[in-house]
Amino acid sequence: LAAAAGALGAGGMDTRVHIDRRDELGQLGATFNTMAARIQEQSAALQRESEAQYRQLFGSMSEGFCTIDVLFDDLGNPTDWRFVEVNRSFEQHAGFKVEPGVRMREIYPDIEDYWIRTYGQVARTGKAITVEEESTELGRHFFVSAYRVGGAGSCRVAVLFKDISERRAAQRRLETQFKNLDLLRKVTRAIGERQDLPSIFQIALCSLEESLPLDFGCICLLDPAEGCLIVSQAGARSQPLAAAVG
Repeated sequence: LAAAAGALGAGGMDTRVHIDRRDELGQLGATFNTMAARIQEQSAALQRESEAQYRQLFGSMSEGFCTIDVLFDDLGNPTDWRFVEVNRSFEQHAGFKVEPGVRMREIYPDIEDYWIRTYGQVARTGKAITVEEESTELGRHFFVSAYRVGGAGSCRVAVLFKDISERRAAQRRLETQFKNLDLLRKVTRAIGERQDLPSIFQIALCSLEESLPLDFGCICLLDPAEGCLIVSQAGARSQPLAAAVG
């Protein structure tokens, strides 16, 4: 009985004692078997309930989620990963559909090494990570949280992620607007600080050359008599090219 109780306490839910007597010890053994059967039934019910709750949560998540097995070569370097499970929102955020058992490089052979190294590090160290990174291969920007599933030696990693490409594009547009406003401020200040037109032109051109990827910058004035534009002034960095074209 002591050994059976220890085995039951250690998780052996199918543990039973053999009863071959009808005395008090036999009755105690029968009681133990009845109790063990009830515990096993309750444990199975709790496990089914937990699994149902997990499936409900898994299916209702708005973020993309998957579990993967990171694959390593003989030297211990991560080389790929294999999908184990994906939720319904995976395709919406990842931009592609995948079945369990498929390797990432079967679908995208040129996927960035960064992702493989990152998930490999999570599997190897057990340290969770949260990153924002772009995948040029997938054409998307992701917010990703990844953590190892299981103890030391496990290669399984859970990945929770979201496509934030639209947000990043909006941030870039906003940054461009701020740069344009700053450029306008510099030009306006230059106009206010100087009276002669050539100095104003030069300051404006310098500001443009510092802020924009220009190959050639100049200011042109309209010649009413000739009906054409005449280069009035070229930027400092544009002077060699201006001299070359005459």
